[in-house]
Formats: sequence, structure tokens, C-alpha cells
Amino acid sequence: MLRKELPFTYSVFALVFINIVVFILQLISGGAIDSFFALTPVDVLNLKIWQIITYSFLHSRYDIFHIIINMYILVMFGLPVEAEWGRKRFIRYYLICALGAGVSIFLLGLFTSPFSSTLGASGAVYGVMLAFALMYPKAQILLFFVVPVSARTMIILYTALELFL
Repeated sequence: MLRKELPFTYSVFALVFINIVVFILQLISGGAIDSFFALTPVDVLNLKIWQIITYSFLHSRYDIFHIIINMYILVMFGLPVEAEWGRKRFIRYYLICALGAGVSIFLLGLFTSPFSSTLGASGAVYGVMLAFALMYPKAQILLFFVVPVSARTMIILYTALELFL
């Protein structure tokens, strides 16, 4: 069971803050920034390589739950991971997860939907959940706020669901 005292950490909350600010900018711009920063495989081929990371700071303007759930999960699992690893290691890991997901989306998208755009922090957030599950595999998580499952079971279920969807 996870019982470690969690210190106040700046990087998890800084990531949440950045995501919220970018979301507000998306709303204010009417989504104009989405076409420049969301990951679109054909755009990356046209040298908009920043999209491989910037997509992870954008969220759907049409589904407020997209950002709410991503940020909730980031705080829930990111705080103990950052407390264990420290700020620098956590940020490096988070960005590597976002980048790895971006490269995967780019490569897959080249063959399936090269003109479709992707946005959201889900790839990085899944990486943080995986780190938590590996560090605390027996920690009890309330799935859907009701069903108690181990962190190991939770990450297996979420991964299966993500692959299915």
C-alpha cells in the first residue's frame, strides 16, 4: 500500500497549468492553433516536426472531459511518481512518453490516416500510469470511483481498452 508522504511538487501542477492555459488559448482562438500544433502525419512530413510533441499539450475543445480526465489522472498518478523520482526525472520521463506516443502516432498515421490530426496528453499520461503501476503494483485504485483493483490490473485494463478503441 502506498503510504509515502507526498511533498508539494511543482512539475505535475506546472504541467496541469500549461495544459489548461493552452486549452484556454485553443478556446480563444476558436481552434486556430490546433492546425499548427496538433499532430498531423502529412504536416510532420512537411517539416512541422514540433507537432510530435506539441500535440500533447492540446485537448479537444468539444469535450471538456478530455482535459479534465487527463489532468485528473496526471495528478493522481504523477504526484507519487514525482515524489519518488524527483522533478527532473519525472519531467524527462513525461516528455519522453509524450514524444514516444507522438512518434508512434506519426508512424501509424502515415499508413492509416495521414491527414488526420491527433491531440491530447493521453500518451504521456498512460506512461505515468504505467510508471505508477510498476512502482506500486499492489496499490488499490478505485476504478470508475467504485471498483477496487490493483494498479497492475488497472494498467492492463486501460491498455486493453486503449488498444481496442
